[in-house]
Amino acid sequence: MSIRACCSVLVVAGLVFAGGFASAQDAGPQPWLHVQVTADEEGSENVSVNVPLSAAEPMLALVPHRVLSDGQLSLAGRDVPLNVGAMRDLWRALTEVGDTEFVTVDGGDETVRIARVGDQITVQVEDRGEEGSETVDVQLPIAVVDALFSGDGDTLNVRAAVERLGELRGDIVRVTEDERLIRIWIDEVASQ
Repeated sequence: MSIRACCSVLVVAGLVFAGGFASAQDAGPQPWLHVQVTADEEGSENVSVNVPLSAAEPMLALVPHRVLSDGQLSLAGRDVPLNVGAMRDLWRALTEVGDTEFVTVDGGDETVRIARVGDQITVQVEDRGEEGSETVDVQLPIAVVDALFSGDGDTLNVRAAVERLGELRGDIVRVTEDERLIRIWIDEVASQ
C-alpha cells in the first residue's frame, strides 16, 4: 500500500474513530481527538486531523441506522464470525485476574505482548524485520472495554465506550516505523 493510500486510510479511520465519541462534557476545557501521521520518506505527506469531541454526537447521526442505532452496534445476523456474548464472558473472566501478561510471543524478529497493567490493557508489538523496524503501542483503559460490552446480547455499546474515551487524556495509539510515526491521542488543545 502506498504512503498516500495508507495516510488516506488513517485520516478516514481517524474521522470514523472520532465519529464514535459522544459529547458528554462538563463546563471545563473541551477534549480533542488528534490523529497525526509524520513521514520522512521522499515524496511522502504529513497528515494531521484534529476533531473536537463535541462533534461526535452529530457524527454518530451520520452512521447508517442499520449499522449503528442509538449508539448500539448489533452484530446479530451479520457475516461477522464473532460471538459477542462469548467475548463478554471472556472479558469478565480476564478482568478478574488482576495485573498479568495474557499473551507473549517472541519470534526472533517480532515480539508481541498483551497485558493488563493497572486499569489499562496494553498491546505492544516490536517488529525487527529485514525491511526495517516497527513498534506499536496501544493503551486502552479497562473502563472503555467494560463500557463497550455493556450492551445486551450481540450488541456492543459504542456510545458508552466512546463516552469513556472522552474522559481520557494522552496517547491511545502510537506506531513508530523507520520513516513514519502514527500517533492518536486526546488532549484539550485544538491544534497540534
